[in-house]
Amino acid sequence: MQTILSTVALISLFAATPGFCQGDLTPPPGAPAPTMKTLDQIEARTPIPKGLASFDPDPHYTITQPGSYYLTGNVEVGPGHGILINSSNVTLDLNGFALISKTNSPAVGRAIYLGANVAGIIIKNGTITGGATRTPNGANPWDASYLNQGWASGIQDTTGSPAIGVLISQVTIVSCRINAISLDGPSVIQNVVATGCGDTGIRVKEGDVVQSSSTRNGGNGITVFAGSVTDCFVSNNENWGIYVTDGIASNSVAKANGSIGIEAFSGSVNGCHATANFKSGIYVGTGVAAHCVAYSNSTDPATTDKNINVSATGQRIGCVPIGE
Repeated sequence: MQTILSTVALISLFAATPGFCQGDLTPPPGAPAPTMKTLDQIEARTPIPKGLASFDPDPHYTITQPGSYYLTGNVEVGPGHGILINSSNVTLDLNGFALISKTNSPAVGRAIYLGANVAGIIIKNGTITGGATRTPNGANPWDASYLNQGWASGIQDTTGSPAIGVLISQVTIVSCRINAISLDGPSVIQNVVATGCGDTGIRVKEGDVVQSSSTRNGGNGITVFAGSVTDCFVSNNENWGIYVTDGIASNSVAKANGSIGIEAFSGSVNGCHATANFKSGIYVGTGVAAHCVAYSNSTDPATTDKNINVSATGQRIGCVPIGE
């Protein structure tokens, strides 16, 4: 009986409260209007058109204003540059597409060329194909020749007036005649693949290279003049796998390169692994080799290099092998 009375009391309470749980059901005056934001209102972006059937002249597209730009399809370019960035504060999203050089002439242009003194540049998410064929020509896996055609470099800034604050992320660069990436200004390279280029894969004068791979290039795999190389893989490059000066190489692997696997001329090598390199697996000049592993290096029969070679001004801590 008590339960029944309580239920009746609740029904009476709701019935006696006019307008309970109700809003204004009268629609606003005028025609209905859209309430969603457009894509440009959320993130204003400028599309870069696809390439022409006859291949584009130099350059395919020039960016002259700050903003966000994206590819709408693969771009095939004849002689010269692909995209020229002549403005600061630019994001270039390759959008999963490719910049492709289709010229058979000597390599002079760049897939992406950064103009003088630009700053705040982001390049991400796509592929660059340079067109320079790599032909193995020796007994060693790094011995090869490179046909001088296509793009000279994948991404490069202006010599003497470098870009400042460049981020390159999730880009694959294949078969450029000289470098995949060559930057003189402060920069960060992350999640990049550089392979089959005629000289150094990734060259950074001041910056960091992170979680990247550089293989089968005609020079060094990765060169950093002031900065760091972290969580990277280098193999089958004709010269050094990783070369760092005034910096650090850490948690990286160098395998079967044509010179030293990993060298810190003035800096440190930490937690790295080197094997089957033609000269020393790891070399440290003024600095520290710490917790590294190296074996089966110095495959050059004429060399007296060691698996881990630390100069008289350097120091080794916890490396394997212990005594060399």
